[in-house]
Amino acid sequence: MWDLAPLNERQIQLVLGTLLGDGNLSRTSGIAGVYNSTHSSKQHEYNLAKYQILSEFCNNPPKIIVNRGYGKFSSRWYTRSLPIFAYLYTLIYPNGRKTVTQDWLEHLTTEGLAWWYLDDGTLCRGRKATIATNSFNELELKLLVQHLRVKRGLETSYFLDKRGYWTLFFPPLTTRALLQLIRPFTPPSMQYKLAWAPRLCTTCGNEVLPPSRGSSCSVACRRATRQKARQKYESDPINREKKAQQARRHYLENLEQLRARGRETAQRYRENHRAEMRQRGHERYQQLKDDPAFRVQRTENLRRYYQTVRNDPERWAARRAAANARRNALRRNDPAWREKQIQRVREWRAKQALPPTLSSVSSTPA
Repeated sequence: MWDLAPLNERQIQLVLGTLLGDGNLSRTSGIAGVYNSTHSSKQHEYNLAKYQILSEFCNNPPKIIVNRGYGKFSSRWYTRSLPIFAYLYTLIYPNGRKTVTQDWLEHLTTEGLAWWYLDDGTLCRGRKATIATNSFNELELKLLVQHLRVKRGLETSYFLDKRGYWTLFFPPLTTRALLQLIRPFTPPSMQYKLAWAPRLCTTCGNEVLPPSRGSSCSVACRRATRQKARQKYESDPINREKKAQQARRHYLENLEQLRARGRETAQRYRENHRAEMRQRGHERYQQLKDDPAFRVQRTENLRRYYQTVRNDPERWAARRAAANARRNALRRNDPAWREKQIQRVREWRAKQALPPTLSSVSSTPA
């Protein structure tokens, strides 16, 4: 365990958390060191809140100074040269470089995590948090990810940004959990970093949570959104005409394929629903057979059908072969059909005044 007296627990977490971020330690002698905190002048109030926690170890409050790096002005303060900071320097800078270790993370609490996020964290689009870890290597990132998962229950990952620096990434659900953890320790001036922006469903108004994506919280809402967009698109006369032209062009370009596909579909349907289709056709014929208009229409439909079929010899041969196959199957497997055929032959012979002898059912016309 680290002996960090005379710092109290809040001061310890401030120092350990901000050293992961913008805090810095430096040695002034072999037995003494200094802690300093530097921020943009826009975050002067935040820097002042940090100073108030360690003010008993400081001589001067934060000052606005000319910045030699990013931005024109900076807010900066530093502590007195004390042995405790030299001791921390030996623990956190073992080789003269800030190095994340397991001992360091074991002393870090939720308050220290809050100071780290407030220093280097960013809330992207109000839903995804990232923490800049520019000074750490990949091995140290793995330690941080493992610590956050095991000790805080936060699933995180890391990636290289465009400049080649490592960045810690928090998915939306993890971001919301992180913000809830650190909210009690956040100064008023840094509340903007906790501004969680829920993405609401455009259909029902509920929050959209992973694994849902886009602007819909469920499959039903996504379908409703698409239907609404389709109705809005089709309500425009220009879009309706454009869609009709596309449909006509597609139909003309693929006419033969569409007709062949339709014939295949009809053939499959007939094979699967033959008895049902015959029953419906028979019922409809019984209802309309005495109607002259129905007779004329039926005759014309049959004429056009047979004319179309005979114009396509292959199709005509295929249909005749299929009909003969069905008939032969019935002859072999259906005694009732055979009996019916025999009865029809007998009736035909009786009408023709022929003797009742049957030589062959298959050779006698029906």
